[in-house]
Amino acid sequence: MTWDFPHDLTLGLMPGIKYDAGEDGHRFTSGILGAVLNTRLTEKSRAFFEASATQLARGRDGGVLADWNIGAACLLSRETQIGFRAGIAANRNTPNGFVLFELAHRY
Repeated sequence: MTWDFPHDLTLGLMPGIKYDAGEDGHRFTSGILGAVLNTRLTEKSRAFFEASATQLARGRDGGVLADWNIGAACLLSRETQIGFRAGIAANRNTPNGFVLFELAHRY
């Protein structure tokens, strides 16, 4: 779901359901939720702030895994994009943090 706001801001929500297995092999269902606020910096670049929960589960099923991240992307051409993303854990149950550099090309 996406909403457009003034000043080139866009808010997106991405809900989902995941069927997974724990380390001991038992199966469980959990939720997934992401919320992202995008802004267009120029015609070819954008920046974003995102809150994401890749797992919304009971403690016995691994608990909540969530992080906060920021990033930016720039279109090099109509088919190629470069970008970066950096994130930190939103709770003690989530691994510390990450940095991602990307080069994406559409064929």
